Amino acid sequence: MPNTIQKTKRVTNHIHVDAHSPLSEEFDRYLLNDLGFVWTQFDEPEEPVEDYFPRYHLTRKFYDPSEFKIMQNTLYDYLENSDNPFDGYAEFEALTVEQRLNEDEKPFNPNVEPSFRISPENWKKLHGAKGPDSFRESEIHLGMDAERSDPRLIECLTDMGFMVIFNTKELEGSKYRQIIFTMQGSPWEVIDNICQRTIKYIDEAGGAVNCDIIEERISTHWLSGPHVARPPIITAEHLEILK
Repeated sequence: MPNTIQKTKRVTNHIHVDAHSPLSEEFDRYLLNDLGFVWTQFDEPEEPVEDYFPRYHLTRKFYDPSEFKIMQNTLYDYLENSDNPFDGYAEFEALTVEQRLNEDEKPFNPNVEPSFRISPENWKKLHGAKGPDSFRESEIHLGMDAERSDPRLIECLTDMGFMVIFNTKELEGSKYRQIIFTMQGSPWEVIDNICQRTIKYIDEAGGAVNCDIIEERISTHWLSGPHVARPPIITAEHLEILK
């Protein structure tokens, strides 16, 4: 299959802090005031969700790898030497893919079939990742306008096995509700394969509005403890190639 991914010309990095309970005032101030993090909250789910849903989500973006490395060491050392700063995890990432999709807003073509899925049977085998050594190597996030994108496309992506989450996004001064389709797993080659196939599917099927995709490769992570729930880790055995 041809590689349709447009790699970023300049390395971009993210650090995310995902907490399952409110941060302490001290840690909140440290992230926001000293380290330059911002709140990037997801919308509160309308229905009950798995315990790995991140109730509190903060992000710091970098365009200079050396600055990212300094911040990674600074925050990691702080977390390692603090007494229970928060309940959750921090992930330190390199963006390997960042691409706009269906920029001409091509209408949805229902005759285009996806080339992969995570079947309901395989999802039953997946559980929230727990344990000190259980953490994804990579993840993809496919975002689009929840109201303006074709509902048939949204249904197809859901049937393909993507997890779904929402947030509010601003574009050129206007806010809209964004639906985010995500898959996370190991090894990173599995997620990269899913990313390539997803890009090809959106390119051929259309139907997406204000659509972009990113792949985030995990360089390291920090856990407050092995009890912390994380999203299911997709591996090659869960991936069903359809064509």
